[in-house]
Amino acid sequence: MSYRDILLPILTYPDQPSPGPIKAAFHLTKQFEANLTAALLDLDAHRSAWPSSLGTSLAGIADLVGEAVAQSRANSRQIMEQLKAEASKSRVKLSIVHEPTAVFPVTTPTAERARLYDLTIMPATSGFDRWFREGIIFGSGSPVLLVPDDRNGVSLETVVVAWDFSLAASRALRASIPLLSKARSVRIFTIANEKESTQGHTIAELERHLAEHKITFTYDNVDIAGRSIGEAFRAYTQSVGADMLVMGAFGHSRIREFVLGGATQSMLAESNLPVLFAH
Repeated sequence: MSYRDILLPILTYPDQPSPGPIKAAFHLTKQFEANLTAALLDLDAHRSAWPSSLGTSLAGIADLVGEAVAQSRANSRQIMEQLKAEASKSRVKLSIVHEPTAVFPVTTPTAERARLYDLTIMPATSGFDRWFREGIIFGSGSPVLLVPDDRNGVSLETVVVAWDFSLAASRALRASIPLLSKARSVRIFTIANEKESTQGHTIAELERHLAEHKITFTYDNVDIAGRSIGEAFRAYTQSVGADMLVMGAFGHSRIREFVLGGATQSMLAESNLPVLFAH
């Protein structure tokens, strides 16, 4: 079991992309001897056009859109050259595709593209707004690795998995098996006194399953101790020196509003380490 096909969406406007996710994408692609596809989300004038009734009442709106599109194209060309240079240096098989988008990107095309990839890598913060990131996580059906901007690649020294026997946690566990197989140390933790979903289950079941993949782990039962779920997650990952967190994403969408579980919301907003989400 491995990642063979990795997707890296990159917004080309308004700024150049942050280095962390790009370095992580090349790093993991090389480790897994996979193929990397960079999807450049280039601004398109037609998709970014304002309604005519509004456009005629706002002087210069067409010029602003035109300037944004020109900046996106210039950034796109520069990003392409950087990606090609990195692919040549890393000896990674790279494909580049262009995906026209609006100033405020619509999630659907990228989420649909991600459905046919083993893993999608995206920034955890700047460059992608909250709705875009969450739209990919909840709309792709595939694992999404969020990487902080300042990361220099991805370390698999210590990978930790949040586990509660839920459906989302199960999907995240299965999606992370290629990463766990390469990790030097795997730790799995459950937050006690937070849910009842672990009742009637044993960690021996988890040990049996992962043993089939030749994965051993240390298990920790962490008392929530009056903290929020996000605080408990962050305290635990810091205490064990985690390099990556694997967790299920809880939530559903209604129109343009996402209703998220507490842990999902907290780690999306404030995590300072790479997080692999699966929904």
